[in-house]
Amino acid sequence: IVTRARYARGKPLISHMVRLYQYPTVEPRGMNRADLDRLQKTAAESPVPVVIFPEGTRTRDGSLGRFRRSGLRLLLAARSWEVWVVAADGWWRASRLADFLENVSSVRGQMSRVGPFHWQDPHGDIDGFIHELEGHMSTLLSELRGGASAPAPTTVE
Repeated sequence: IVTRARYARGKPLISHMVRLYQYPTVEPRGMNRADLDRLQKTAAESPVPVVIFPEGTRTRDGSLGRFRRSGLRLLLAARSWEVWVVAADGWWRASRLADFLENVSSVRGQMSRVGPFHWQDPHGDIDGFIHELEGHMSTLLSELRGGASAPAPTTVE
C-alpha cells in the first residue's frame, strides 16, 4: 500500500504495519527524485500487488477528492498491470476520531469493485487509461449512493 510518509511515524498501529509490511512511503506534496525512484523500483519489482489511492482524501460529504495522477502514472509506466477499481462509501461520516466515537454504531459502510482492467503497454496512453479508471470509480460511488451513473470526471492536475 503506497502510504504517506507521516503515517510511518508516530501512528501506533499504522506505523508498525508500514514498517512490518514495507509499504512504500511518499510525501504527496513534495516528492523528490529519490522518492520517485524508490516508488518506481517497487512498482517494477514487487512480487505482490501494489495498492494506491489516487482519489486523495474524501471531501466532508464523502465525494471524491481531487484525483492525483502522478503516483499512478509512475506505477503504470513501470510495467503491465491488472488493475481493479474499488469504491467505498459510508465510513466518511466517522472520519475523525470524535465522529467515530460518537457515531460508530450508526456507520453503515459498503464497498464495490470493478475489473480487472488490463494495462499492457507502459508506454501507452497512461492519462487516457487513468481517466477511464477515474470514471469507473465515480460511477461505482454514485451507484453505492443509489444514484444513476455519474458523469465523466473532470481532470484536475
